[in-house]
Amino acid sequence: MDQPKIEQIVEPKDHSKKDQTFRMVHRYCTEIRMRFTKCMQDYNAYENVDAAAKYLRSKPSLLAALIAVTFAVGLPVLLFTLFAITTIICTFTVFILIEGTILAFGTIVLCGVLLSIITSILMLGTCLLCNMYGLDSTGI
Repeated sequence: MDQPKIEQIVEPKDHSKKDQTFRMVHRYCTEIRMRFTKCMQDYNAYENVDAAAKYLRSKPSLLAALIAVTFAVGLPVLLFTLFAITTIICTFTVFILIEGTILAFGTIVLCGVLLSIITSILMLGTCLLCNMYGLDSTGI
């Protein structure tokens, strides 16, 4: 069978980095699609799927059983996947919230301690200066 050729994309120098990345991804996706098509043709998968579909159309009860089994097997997998994704999202969200709260609380405590230390030093210095210059100016 004729296989489509991957077209060679010549990238001019004036294209932006975004365009070059898009073209590269597009080229890789095209190559993967062509390899998949070739593999499906080599193993006669298209013909086998068509034959199975014709057989199932002639036996509706078997088709209903196949759909029920697929649903029964697929539902737990789907629910587990959704549960895992939801758990990951909630974990990261709560982690960010807790870390943000801890950082905010720590920042407030640190600012309070530093402000009290600076205020104490300034008050002590002011008192010492007032005491020293106050006593000297009165002549005592």
